[in-house]
Amino acid sequence: MAQLKLSPPWIKYMHEMEQLFKYDPEVHVIYDEDEHIIHLYVDKQRKADALATLIPETVTFGNITL
Repeated sequence: MAQLKLSPPWIKYMHEMEQLFKYDPEVHVIYDEDEHIIHLYVDKQRKADALATLIPETVTFGNITL
């Protein structure tokens, strides 16, 4: 029988962010496991401002806040 390994919901969220910007060379998604922080690095200020209005600054999963 195969063993299943479940990922925490914030890892799923990080993968969703990676897939969302997969083909955009101006956006880079970095996950800091120690701090539970997802960093979005955006090369152009105008795009960074637009993403800041669309993506929430913090997301809470139980007692973990990203």
